[in-house]
Amino acid sequence: LPLILKVNEEIREDRAHLEQLTILASFGAEPDADEKAWLADLAEHYDGSTADLDDLMRRVDTIPVSLALAQSIEESGWGTSRFAREGNALFGQRVWATGNGLVPAEREEGKSYEVKVFDRLLSSIRDYARNLNSFYAYQDFRTERARLKKLFGSVSGHDLSHALTSYSERGEDYTDTLQMLIRVNNLGQFDDARLAPERVAQIFN
Repeated sequence: LPLILKVNEEIREDRAHLEQLTILASFGAEPDADEKAWLADLAEHYDGSTADLDDLMRRVDTIPVSLALAQSIEESGWGTSRFAREGNALFGQRVWATGNGLVPAEREEGKSYEVKVFDRLLSSIRDYARNLNSFYAYQDFRTERARLKKLFGSVSGHDLSHALTSYSERGEDYTDTLQMLIRVNNLGQFDDARLAPERVAQIFN
């Protein structure tokens, strides 16, 4: 949970900066060289374009905490899977370069994908968030997130989970499982959670 909150905090910071640049652009203001470089790096990270800031705004957005928790539970077997234990892989991200991941024991014959490994759990969560925010298969997810936020000001993991049928070959059965996990484990209570600000310890004589 704290690692998911940290990743969302990082995304929220980038989004706030992007919003400022978008507002300035609407008034015809040109960003300086440093801002242009930052914007180019951000667009590259999310597979977006500096020429379409509206699309980039849909990409640079947080993942509902309850949804991230439910997917990590489902994909890693509550953290007990071989991929989670040996590769810090919580979300089952695949990679097609041989030798860059762990080979699933039940991989279908003729398939060449592996499950991507990470140096730490935080890296797995960052990659998961970037995957949802950049990969073409999740465009509907990003569009629905933006729509719900525009209508209600926020979005729950339960409501948004139905837009992830393309995440698994199980389709709607997969999203039904995510909704069940969120409901049964009351994960929705974490959707509004935030990391507490750092506090500086003071020593008094």
